[in-house]
Amino acid sequence: MKLTRPDNKTIISKSPLLISILAATVIFIISIFIIEQRRNIKVAKLRLELSSEMRRINKKINDVLDDMYTGLAATTRIIDNSGSVLNFDNAARDILNSNKHLNNVSLIPGGIIKYTYPEGNKNALNSNILYDGSGEEAAAALAAYTSKKIKIAGPIRNFLKIETIAARLPIFLSGKFWGFSSAVVRLDVLMRASGIDNSKGSKYKYSLSYISYLNNKEVFFVGGKSLHNNITVEEYMSHINWKLYVCSAQTDYTLFLIPSLFSLIASLIIGYFIKRWIERILMLQSLVLQKDQQIADTEKEFKAIFENAPIGFAIIDVSTKSLSNTNRKFRKIFGLDERNVRNTMQGTTQDVFPDIFDKIPKVSHEDNIQISSVYKHVSPYGDEIWTNYKLFALPATSEENNKYVVIAEDVTEKLAAERKIKESEKNTNIYLTNHR
Repeated sequence: MKLTRPDNKTIISKSPLLISILAATVIFIISIFIIEQRRNIKVAKLRLELSSEMRRINKKINDVLDDMYTGLAATTRIIDNSGSVLNFDNAARDILNSNKHLNNVSLIPGGIIKYTYPEGNKNALNSNILYDGSGEEAAAALAAYTSKKIKIAGPIRNFLKIETIAARLPIFLSGKFWGFSSAVVRLDVLMRASGIDNSKGSKYKYSLSYISYLNNKEVFFVGGKSLHNNITVEEYMSHINWKLYVCSAQTDYTLFLIPSLFSLIASLIIGYFIKRWIERILMLQSLVLQKDQQIADTEKEFKAIFENAPIGFAIIDVSTKSLSNTNRKFRKIFGLDERNVRNTMQGTTQDVFPDIFDKIPKVSHEDNIQISSVYKHVSPYGDEIWTNYKLFALPATSEENNKYVVIAEDVTEKLAAERKIKESEKNTNIYLTNHR
């Protein structure tokens, strides 16, 4: 048996690290695909929830705005056709009682606050909203005058330094501008009424902005753009020039980045174990090859010992009734041709030991019983060859033992020498007897 090792090793045996990296990469890519699909499903579900929350907030804000619109209309009706204001305080008190979100109402003839309720706002009297207030407030008032429609200004800091939302309705009598009616809601009241809460732990985050009447830029007064990195739905509330953003507290960081990080770590761990597994297989394969090589070397050594032994060895195969293997000395003793023994089956036991099968039943491999005897063999050339042989069973693991070993020693010369010695002794004895 000759063991050969192929030179063209597989990529697995050449680089377990490369295989483990490729496996980890494939696992990571598949996991990223799964994470992305789950993220898309989660985002779609969150957008539905955010849209529902948007409708709820919008309705709450519109409820506050309805109070403002009702207050503006009711305040306007206090003015008669001549421009006189009738019983303002009583009417304003009733307006505030009927519209719970309002904080104050005012009449502003010619842009100057002349009537306001409640009394806590009296220090705003005689203030000109076009000059004394903020630029944003003045720009909103001018926009209302120009469009002849209600305009919402704010949040603005009023004369009491309180953040408020102010609605202004321009009043025209007989086609001439009279002034404004005003309804004001405090910003904190609006936040509570709408349920907007950006405190820590809230399920949703909110942003509110208005489009400035001064420069047409977006100005945030609740939340900010930083929240828009989250999953967000938005709506432009054109009737009040506001934008409302509702954001999920969950971000891409929680929906994608963190699961991806865990997936990467898991992929690396799996890749590491795959590398260890491949290395272990290669190590075991190397050990098997080493053992096979050792067995082959040992077999080669025993083959050399068997072939070059000074006595003859032969293995008899009972199933084929032939000499399945012989060494050089055995073939020399019995004059057998190696090629014939191996290839043509001419080296049968009948050519060497005609009666060998009669002796085999007496041999037992279980009790190590063997047969020893002297056998005379006549070669094809007529030469007599005397051998001293032993026959014993070859150990086997199967229940039936079909192979037996014959050890043969050529004793022809030894027997001839013994005969000569005996003849010499006999002649010597005769000579001594005759000469006494």
